[in-house]
Amino acid sequence: MMPGIDGFGLFEELKLDPRTRDIPVVVVSAKDISPDERKRLNGHIEVLYQKGSLSTRKFVDQVIQAIADRCGEQGE
Repeated sequence: MMPGIDGFGLFEELKLDPRTRDIPVVVVSAKDISPDERKRLNGHIEVLYQKGSLSTRKFVDQVIQAIADRCGEQGE
């Protein structure tokens, strides 16, 4: 939980700013994300993880892969 802004507002702000719009965002949430919230996140984040759902090693491996996949798609 963040004071003054929620995660959805933060992602919208990041995507509007040319300095931050291309930064890949990985979300790790302790909150249960509803289907409607997942739809709101679509296009704003790379991947969403439920906190504690993966071992640390598997989490790190998956985050690295998600970012590598994104960079590969953009030819970086």
